[in-house]
Amino acid sequence: MGELNNGQIIDVQKDAALFGYVVEATVPLLADGPTVLGTGTLFTHEGRHFIVTAAHILKVDHNNPESDDIDLTGIAVPSGRSRATIFTLGSFTVHRPAPPSRVDVVILELLDADSIATLKRGWNFLGFDAAGPFPTDARFILAGFPKAGATWDGKNVGQNFLMLATDELRRTPKLKDLEPTVDRFFHLEEEGELLDGSLRAIPELKGMSGASVWAYIEPSGLWSPSAALKVVAVQCSYSPGRWFRCVDWAAVRYILNKPQIGFRSSP
Repeated sequence: MGELNNGQIIDVQKDAALFGYVVEATVPLLADGPTVLGTGTLFTHEGRHFIVTAAHILKVDHNNPESDDIDLTGIAVPSGRSRATIFTLGSFTVHRPAPPSRVDVVILELLDADSIATLKRGWNFLGFDAAGPFPTDARFILAGFPKAGATWDGKNVGQNFLMLATDELRRTPKLKDLEPTVDRFFHLEEEGELLDGSLRAIPELKGMSGASVWAYIEPSGLWSPSAALKVVAVQCSYSPGRWFRCVDWAAVRYILNKPQIGFRSSP
């Protein structure tokens, strides 16, 4: 499903290329059962492998960042995009903002070789050069797996993929827990326009927590999905029919650049 609002930003030929590039690096995050937790994006750097997502999906109380973690050993992902079985991630390290920060983003560093190999067969890890600074003049695409329409037959899991184009909200909603340095807000309409011009109701964004927001800017040189799109934020909450809230990618980069992460070169 490639839904757009506020007009179309790409032509039909480019849409397929953008969809393929984005969906291959975007994974549903589940708990054994399965229960839909959220969405993550796959990255790799210096031979290490990561999933970037929203911090609250790992908490027993989603509204309290100081609450206990869920059973992290049960976090699972599908083996691929269709007729997929699910498997747990195995061992991983959780990189979070340092307390008392309430910034709603987290990075899972995958350590299990078998899990990494399975993800490589079914999905695609991006380099951190696929992310960039927040632009002032762009259209934006939220891409992830909403809970609506998810299926489970006891072995195989299925979910619809949503690519929703929108614009930045030029006002800041009145919320108690604002993080002004990293908060980004975007329009969330009740209906989206498909490429054929027809309208469809935009599904609830449950399951989209942790999904990447991509900025689309026509490149000055040769067109390619990687040249036109950059990850610029991570979705964390929404108000139906009004807005959705994201954490600027700068917060992810801040975590990754901490000395204890141990990269030789800045991601």
